[in-house]
This record gives sequence, structure tokens and C-alpha cells, in this order.
Amino acid sequence: MSIGGGLLAAGFLQLIHLQEARGFGSLSPLCRVTTKDRVVALTFDDGPDRTYTPVVLRLLGRHGARATFFLVGEQAVSHPSLVRTELRAGMQVEDHTWSHPSLAHLSLDDVRTEVQQTQAALRAMGAPPVRYFRAPFGQATPEQLAMVRELELTPVHWTLAIDHYVGGMGLDPRSAAQVLASDVRPGDIILAHDAPAGGIDRDPAMRTLELLLPILQAQGYRFVTLDELLQSGTPIQARSRQWFWQTGFSCPVD
Repeated sequence: MSIGGGLLAAGFLQLIHLQEARGFGSLSPLCRVTTKDRVVALTFDDGPDRTYTPVVLRLLGRHGARATFFLVGEQAVSHPSLVRTELRAGMQVEDHTWSHPSLAHLSLDDVRTEVQQTQAALRAMGAPPVRYFRAPFGQATPEQLAMVRELELTPVHWTLAIDHYVGGMGLDPRSAAQVLASDVRPGDIILAHDAPAGGIDRDPAMRTLELLLPILQAQGYRFVTLDELLQSGTPIQARSRQWFWQTGFSCPVD
């Protein structure tokens, strides 16, 4: 294939991807807010976990920080005392499905069951009505997101992920905290995890978080729940990733 033909083919495939991306439209998940207030929302996925969740709660308590925990239903019913501890500490608990499956392999009815079963479990533990949903692995179809919105839930993605810095970029915790702190902007949603998954060692991310919080506080940042973040500015929606071979979402820089 000639260079011109290759570029044309690549452009055509990219156009197909962009057309597909438009299918998300207003269904795309929230990923940050535009605000002048120096606030960020810390969010934790996959818990609660008897090892990591207490560590996270102690760390947040030392810094007067509030956060939002996206709970896996099976984990919540296995550790109800941890859910109640999160609530007593002023944290927000939200829906991360019942069993943390890849939604790509589920029917709409199956996804609905995953979401509603977790809602019911959290309600039975005394949690306020669930308001937000985060898809496992940050991936969902437009039809699934439409169904989630029909359930009166707001899908949530993120702006920055701690795992990207200590895993994807291969930085040590101190370097990761410094680089991450330089990337944070007012209104960001930061993704972390308070449970192990797939054999991933969470200790480097925990150490990064421990170093990050005082750096951001020294810069004047406050750590708030998603509800509080949304009260501070205008919501920004994530975009489908740029290239046709990519999945999931990214958050606009501007």
C-alpha cells in the first residue's frame, strides 16, 4: 500500500471511530468539574477490603479529607462493618457493580442486576441513596450508560489515576506523588483503589497517596466528596479515546 493509501485508510478508520464515539454524546461519564476552588475528589474503587480500607480511612482522617468509595457489592456484604465505618467517617459510598465484571460480556439485564443488587445492599446497610456509578475498568457501552442514567445514576470516570503513575509510568512512590501533584488541577477526580485485584500490589499506590496528600494540602487543596465537588463547578464529561484501537474514556485537558 502506498503512503498516501495508508494515510487514507488510517483516516477512514479514525473517522469510523469518531462516528462511533459520537454515540456516547451526553451519556459520557463525568470526569472532572471546572472550578476556581482548589478542591479535588479522591475516589477509591473495588473495596471494602479488610487490609487496605482501614489504612485509607486512617490516612484520610489524619488529613481531614473526605472521599468517595465505589464499592463492589460482594465486598460490601462481606465487610458491612467497614461500609458503616466509611459512612460514620463522612465518606460517600457509591456503586461499582456487584461482582466487578467486564461489562462488555454482559447483557443489559445482567448489568442492571449488577447495579441494582449493589444499590439494595448499600441501602440495607444504612447508606444514603446511591447517586453515582463507576464501570469496572472504566469501560461501558452507550446502551449500558443509558440504562445507568435511566436508573437515575450519574456515571463517573476520572481525571488522573494513581496506578498510572506507579504502574504505567513505573515511578517510585515519591516521584509519582511529585509528578501527580504537578498534574493536578482544581476540580479533578483522582482514582485510587482500596482493595487488591488481579495480584496487583497496592502498597506503592498507598505510599504514593500518603505522600501526595500533604503536598496538595500545602498547595491549598481540599479533598471533598463527589457531591461536594459537583457543587463547586461545572461538570465536564469524558471523551471516548481518540484512536479506533483504544477503549474506555479520557478526560479533556481544557
